[in-house]
Amino acid sequence: MVRNMCMVVVFLLLLACAAKKEVEVTEEIDTLLVEEAPVKVETVYITQTIVETVEVVPEELIPKEEEIPSPPVRKCNYKVQIGAFKVKENADNFFTLYQGEFNDIYIDYVAPYYKVRVGCYKKYKPAFLMRKTCQTKGIKDAWIVPINHFK
Repeated sequence: MVRNMCMVVVFLLLLACAAKKEVEVTEEIDTLLVEEAPVKVETVYITQTIVETVEVVPEELIPKEEEIPSPPVRKCNYKVQIGAFKVKENADNFFTLYQGEFNDIYIDYVAPYYKVRVGCYKKYKPAFLMRKTCQTKGIKDAWIVPINHFK
């Protein structure tokens, strides 16, 4: 009895492993013509409400145009960001701390943050190398910011 069961299992395994031959089946389908029937059409209008959370910045924290240092006016694809601060004094202190370390350091204001950035690179590799340099100087949170990639 056990031998017969083993033979059946082996036979089923052989069937499962055997190469399967594809068979093409063509079937003729009859077409059914339907005469036009009156159809009731209803128009449904769907409205979507978008709720957006907006952070309100106190007016005294919004800088005046003359207070914001301008970034270099150059065409670039990548910048290395080494810090982001809501308070301008903190950004200025961080900027001053690393001003001697980097030649091309500046502050970009993107509401509501003051972003301390280094360099302006057309290619990714120099930006990557600057990020590594920043990390060796103790700025562990330095990251590469793509510029104008999503416009």
